[in-house]
Amino acid sequence: MLESLVEFFSLRGAAARGEGVDPTIRAQGLGHLRLGRQRDAAARDLWLSGHRAEGLRLALEGLAETARGAALVGLPRDEADGLLGDATPALDDNIAPAHCDRYRRVRRVCARLDAALAPSLDTPRERSARRALRRAAALAPALAAVAAIIVAASRPAPPRVTASDFHPEPPGFGPEKVVDGDAYTEWLLPTFTTGWIEIAFARPRPLAAVRLLNAHNRGANDMATQRYRIEAFAGARPVGTFTGAFPTLDPEPAWYRAPLPAAGVTRVRVTIESFHHAGGGLAEIDFE
Repeated sequence: MLESLVEFFSLRGAAARGEGVDPTIRAQGLGHLRLGRQRDAAARDLWLSGHRAEGLRLALEGLAETARGAALVGLPRDEADGLLGDATPALDDNIAPAHCDRYRRVRRVCARLDAALAPSLDTPRERSARRALRRAAALAPALAAVAAIIVAASRPAPPRVTASDFHPEPPGFGPEKVVDGDAYTEWLLPTFTTGWIEIAFARPRPLAAVRLLNAHNRGANDMATQRYRIEAFAGARPVGTFTGAFPTLDPEPAWYRAPLPAAGVTRVRVTIESFHHAGGGLAEIDFE
């Protein structure tokens, strides 16, 4: 809030100064501002590349240009003048810690003068555009937060998955594996047992079909569903049933579509009635 108030009064002061600036003075001020920015950028590149004597010299020249522009519109330049007087080393080998500190202070003061000078040289139209951009930037985080809330609210809640049991050994074969979108993870029952898995929806939904991808216990190829029964419920009321079977254990199983038209479905249960080899399970369950 304090930052917004400071910005408001700074822009208002810049606008007041800008109203009385002669177009010729404005053009001269813009020339100083642009040259100051150019030299400041070159100073930074030189300093970072190890040419610190030249970097310090150009930083001071950039500050001097920016200060000249500031003086044209009545901005105080006392802080800049306090940094501009002393000579600078000609060689990089003579740069001392005090020169490094001076370089940092010169660039900080130049940045502050630039931020105060630029709005003072704007035309009324440019000032309006600058204010609009700053308002948009201030509102952007809030708008992004609102958008995130809207997206989260519109995204359907994930279904709740439960099962009669699951294989306990690593890497994990829990019931949530059938809705994770990954065909390589599987829900497996304990060996030599039958059981069921159930998906409950956050809201009632229409149903056209249930799609199943059989398990095979990747790496071992010894567990897959044989006979199964699919039941759809609207609350406690059954609204559809489908029975089917996978004829063999397939090391590269394909999706099977089971037609099951129903309305107001709140949960779907798949019961494994028999299995191939050592046990049953499913890799994925999807709904249409």
